[in-house]
Amino acid sequence: MLTVIFIAKVLTGQESAFETTLSQLAEDIANEPGCAGVTWGPTETPGEYALIERYKDMDALEAHRASRHMKELGPPIFAMLDGAPVITRFVEERAL
Repeated sequence: MLTVIFIAKVLTGQESAFETTLSQLAEDIANEPGCAGVTWGPTETPGEYALIERYKDMDALEAHRASRHMKELGPPIFAMLDGAPVITRFVEERAL
């Protein structure tokens, strides 16, 4: 299982638009073949959001990256960010 953690600060005043767009993207991601789960929400830091995605394997993650919804919704999301996001990937060794 692969997990991707995306943490980003949103430009002041863009929070509502960001939430709307990210909500749609998360719904699309959840419907991808090979997606084992997706969740998102604000962190305890004002204006900062986290998106966590889980994929069954690298092929599923690559399909996600090439998807129509990533091509359509990714650029508007990145345009609302205040700086570069922190993106971390890891292979889950075990889940408890």
